[in-house]
Amino acid sequence: NLFGKTMWEDIICLPCGGNKDEALKPYQDSFCHWIEDKYINALVGHSYNLNSILMAHSYNFKAWKDDGCLFPRVSSWKEIYEKLI
Repeated sequence: NLFGKTMWEDIICLPCGGNKDEALKPYQDSFCHWIEDKYINALVGHSYNLNSILMAHSYNFKAWKDDGCLFPRVSSWKEIYEKLI
């Protein structure tokens, strides 16, 4: 309801702990958005020149802050929506 029917071209849901490289490689340099909750995987997206967005959790704040905040960290899907419109 929040994003409407035309917001996304693709939505790819990957298994927890699975390798993200294979799924992200086709989008390299596209600057598409990559939404993650694990900081290390957000970095993988960033390395492919994707616009990583980190979903806030207690377990990812320190790494995100210590690394200089390379990408936004949000608390809700509404915040993601607000960044994308």
